[in-house]
Amino acid sequence: MNKIELKKTSLKPIICLMILAGLVMVVVLRPSPAQGSGEYLVFLPAITSSNTNTPPPPPPTGVEGRFFFDTQYKTSNASIQIDAQGGMHLAYYYYEPAIDDRPTYGVYYYCPGDCDNDASWSGVAMGELVNEMQLQLTATGQPRIIFRTPSQVRASGNDYFYAACDQNCTDPARWGLIYLTSSSGIGVIDLLKDDALPQRYFALDPNGRPRFVYKDGVTGHLGTFYAYCDGGCTDPENWYETQINQDNGNEHNYRYEKFDYPVLAFTPQGQPRVLADGASMQDEFYLYYLVCDANCDQRDNWQSVPLADRGSGPNVSYDLEMDAQGRPRVAFYEGAKLNGQGDRLFYAWCNATCQNGSNWQRKELGLSVNDGRGPDLELDAAGKPRIAYALYNAGGLGYSWCNNNCESAGAAWQHQVTESRNQLVAAWPVAIPPHCDGGLWDGIAPVLSLDAQGNPRIAYDTTYHARCWYNPDTGQWEPWSVFRLVQRAVRVVYFPQP
Repeated sequence: MNKIELKKTSLKPIICLMILAGLVMVVVLRPSPAQGSGEYLVFLPAITSSNTNTPPPPPPTGVEGRFFFDTQYKTSNASIQIDAQGGMHLAYYYYEPAIDDRPTYGVYYYCPGDCDNDASWSGVAMGELVNEMQLQLTATGQPRIIFRTPSQVRASGNDYFYAACDQNCTDPARWGLIYLTSSSGIGVIDLLKDDALPQRYFALDPNGRPRFVYKDGVTGHLGTFYAYCDGGCTDPENWYETQINQDNGNEHNYRYEKFDYPVLAFTPQGQPRVLADGASMQDEFYLYYLVCDANCDQRDNWQSVPLADRGSGPNVSYDLEMDAQGRPRVAFYEGAKLNGQGDRLFYAWCNATCQNGSNWQRKELGLSVNDGRGPDLELDAAGKPRIAYALYNAGGLGYSWCNNNCESAGAAWQHQVTESRNQLVAAWPVAIPPHCDGGLWDGIAPVLSLDAQGNPRIAYDTTYHARCWYNPDTGQWEPWSVFRLVQRAVRVVYFPQP
């Protein structure tokens, strides 16, 4: 067990006043940790939705809606959670370059009801140059957030921050925020996954205590780490970490594990479980399952087992949930394989001794090839699986569910196209730049949450790429057309469970 790296590093905040779109905001920028000491705290005034796209009024039941959340600026990395009263909590960041006074912070929004109405949403902004937001709720609906920014400590990497609020969370004075640690060694595969897939390495244990998994590539701190806090978590002195990958042996008998894109979940007893895209020095490239049952601050108490060939390519993605008996359930989008295999979505499960890979089973869900990327798995109160995912062929959002005998080869899964590319075009006919001649909407990185009645509430990223000949980055006309990002927008969709 170690104190989380760099948490003692000085973090004297610099507070600046910015005026953006007529709104005075307090933005805290963290300087180099070599300056000053103390916690990094941010308090920002409430902001309201800038959504200019007016959705239709909700149906009489009030349980269905779909809308782009902000149509003024590019937004990304939607994360949604539903509290016990049905209130929606949403986080995302602004996908904008730091020019022309564009927003680059992350935001947290809350809506108690009637969420098709812009006026029902209010929230706070936090951070600067944010490149990821992850949101979780305690059992009583208190928001906890991990967010990242490009590192001011490492030449290549990210800085991690933790934010928490216990009540009246649309009041910025109710939030506490600290800098936690930094990581480096970011590769091309990480950048691709960060941009196109939801991140799920942050979770709360059954007691509402924050934990996250991250990897670092700096000399002397190389590996995958499980970071945790058991109380007073807006004080960085209360955060610790444990390395969970193996890197022992010698040149003839050496096992070094490298884990990417971790997903963290907990059994009802609070035991951590991790799913990760892994590799070892034995040239094993698998989906790995990591387990710790007790004393998880000790590295030797973590075990790993390869479950399945990951396939190839950057689209390998998955999610992990634990049922009421502490048994793992997995949604797994397998990468490409030879002879046209792979690029398909599976549901996998294990009912006992899950450290043994032979005790796992899986079923292909029967979707079209390339559909099912970035799956988000949730279990309803009865343990029935529901999965939201990106549709490659239709270009929007898909949803699948199973109600009976779901952990069996004969399980009957049902599917629906929740939103297609054509529906997104109808909802927002993006104006194409004059140097472009056509474009397409796509859906990526869905995050699924279920309300108390088991109804799905989904936030996902949508992207609009147009075929263009002009490159605004260089100011030059291209000799051939390139699909360029014109718009990126967080979209919220909710509907009754089919």
